[in-house]
Amino acid sequence: MSKAGSIKTFKPEKGFGYITPADGTDDIFFHLQCVSNGGDLDMVPGAQVSYDEGLNERNGMMKATAVHLAVAGTPNSQLMGMAAMGGMKGGMGGMGAMGGMSGMGGMGGMGGMG
Repeated sequence: MSKAGSIKTFKPEKGFGYITPADGTDDIFFHLQCVSNGGDLDMVPGAQVSYDEGLNERNGMMKATAVHLAVAGTPNSQLMGMAAMGGMKGGMGGMGAMGGMSGMGGMGGMGGMG
């Protein structure tokens, strides 16, 4: 039987996050591979989802499976910034191109800060 909840957190660089169940039980782990619609940029806090539960064989705890995005959440400024950077899929590689950007203090690849 499908359960309802909302996205609590999502780490696009790792591809996983946690759902807060609507029934008030403990938060449950989910992986982006189990999401039937939407992508990493859709996994914003507050987004309403339905899901099934299954056993996470790695740790013996429950996990969300067959996650379906029902209603989109409202992105916060941190997530909007990450979306502008391509969802952070490539990790921090490419930060060197930000060396001369306004507001970055010309940190040139984040090196030389020590």
